[in-house]
Amino acid sequence: MADQKNLTISIVGKDDTKQAFDSVNKNLSITEKQASTFGKTMDGISSSLSSFGKKMSIGVTAPLVALGGFATPRRQSAASAAMRCCGWPRRGR
Repeated sequence: MADQKNLTISIVGKDDTKQAFDSVNKNLSITEKQASTFGKTMDGISSSLSSFGKKMSIGVTAPLVALGGFATPRRQSAASAAMRCCGWPRRGR
């Protein structure tokens, strides 16, 4: 009968591999938290820009449109008054 001996197999790098996976998992967790924070920051900026755009539309664009609507008939009236008064544009020149 053959003698029985113990056979020990050592896998080199087992601990290193576990440490590497642990490091990857830790870094992924950190990256996920940073991405979440970045997303929340972008949501806040988006909300602020949207609010700013609405305020600009109400505070600047709407009055400019109203002013343009008010000025257009006056300009036409002034032009027709100038034509009646001065005969402008003069023909035959």
